[in-house]
This record gives sequence, structure tokens and C-alpha cells, in this order.
Amino acid sequence: LEDEEALSGVLSTLHDLGYSLLSVDRLSI
Repeated sequence: LEDEEALSGVLSTLHDLGYSLLSVDRLSI
């Protein structure tokens, strides 16, 4: 269960970072 929680946290962070990058790309276009 601890591994799943850690993985979930990593995926959540990556998702947030990816969303931020997409937002930046949209603004720069």
C-alpha cells in the first residue's frame, strides 16, 4: 500500500507539471 501511495503521489506531481507545461506552451504560442 505504501508503494501505491508513493506512485500515486509521483503520478499526481507529474500530471501537475505536465499541465503547467501545457499551459506555458499555450501562452507562448
